[in-house]
Amino acid sequence: YPYPFENNSVDEIYCSEFIEHVENLVVFMDELYRIMKPGAKGLITAPYWSHVNTWRDPTHRRGIADRTLFFFDKSWRDSHGKTCYDINSDFFVTYQMVFDDEYLPEYEKLSPEEQRFAMIHYVNVIVGIRFEITKK
Repeated sequence: YPYPFENNSVDEIYCSEFIEHVENLVVFMDELYRIMKPGAKGLITAPYWSHVNTWRDPTHRRGIADRTLFFFDKSWRDSHGKTCYDINSDFFVTYQMVFDDEYLPEYEKLSPEEQRFAMIHYVNVIVGIRFEITKK
């Protein structure tokens, strides 16, 4: 840091299986925010915290959960009382779970309530997560 890009100069970010390795996620996300143009989108994929593959790699520094990147949305931080964090980023964040192919057929047969329970309480159901971030 800093990356060799001008402020507000990048149209699109694609980051695959990387954020679990960075030393300081706040610094990394703030740097993306600095270089992205307003309205620019980013796709970030990561292994999900509750899948065994997340912890097999000794170079992973953290697990990534469904709300991990919500901390980089100022309105979310404000509405959840997380105003003490030294974060400059302000992204709109959405996410989609990536299910382990081995468990997906069984999972799809469950009711929405049972699916949510499985996502929260069972390991190895979700293998990864895909975030879309948009710079506000």
